[in-house]
Amino acid sequence: MIHVELLLTTIVQGILVGGIYALLAMGTNLIVGIMNIINLSQGDFAMLGMFTAFWLFALFGITPLISLPLAFLLTFIAGFLLTKFIFVRVFGLQPIYSVLLTYGLALFVMNAAQAVWTGDYRRIDVSYGALRYSFLSVNNNYLIAFIFATVLSFVIYSFLTRTRLGKAIRAVSQDPDAAASSGINVRVIRAITAGIGLGLAGAAGVLMTLIYFIYPYVGSTFTIKAIIVCVLGGLGNVMGAYFSALIIGLAESLSLFFVPYGLKDAVGFIIFILILLFRPKGLFGG
Repeated sequence: MIHVELLLTTIVQGILVGGIYALLAMGTNLIVGIMNIINLSQGDFAMLGMFTAFWLFALFGITPLISLPLAFLLTFIAGFLLTKFIFVRVFGLQPIYSVLLTYGLALFVMNAAQAVWTGDYRRIDVSYGALRYSFLSVNNNYLIAFIFATVLSFVIYSFLTRTRLGKAIRAVSQDPDAAASSGINVRVIRAITAGIGLGLAGAAGVLMTLIYFIYPYVGSTFTIKAIIVCVLGGLGNVMGAYFSALIIGLAESLSLFFVPYGLKDAVGFIIFILILLFRPKGLFGG
């Protein structure tokens, strides 16, 4: 029999992890929506964010929450430059070219991290205690990561819907030619958007250090989760991706009662396949 406290804790922690998935998927969705590129290196830039937080903590004692802005900035710059000099070469080509390009980028980042930092598992030894209320007990690391991820997601969503630059980004996503004819510099907008997309990956990576181990190959797992969330929510649908991420996080967490831990990630695939069988455009449409 499943204990009530364990069940409630598992449900809450699943939702909290889903909030971090949502932040990562939001960056993926931005890149898909603006550049029509499925970025298979998204999780690897989250991994770089994790290592940024780790080394700042190991060398200077800077906690992950303080290092988050720097990780965002570094991965933003990477995204901006990659678009200006590399991604631009596959604009307008068949999707297979962007898939191969970003897959190659993922392999490069992953193996470079392996060569520089080795494949050792690391973690940041920071604990914020636990919140206990009646039958509920929640690790505050999960809660704090969720709060920061949700606030950042809301800030980016507000930026996209309320600011002039955000409206320009949305205009480019809807019709690049019309946006260009109205005076919007489409190339710059695409570079900025890619910067934001990878910046969100870096920020999500920092928050993940509060929960996950850090190693060079962790990025591939996060890339798969981000793509599953984006497709379930509807490609280009930011809010759809957010709620889909919560569903995936909750499902993975609850699955631990029924399947071995090593098969936890397979649950997301099963949900992914079942939903696409009945709703090919995702739960919320693209």
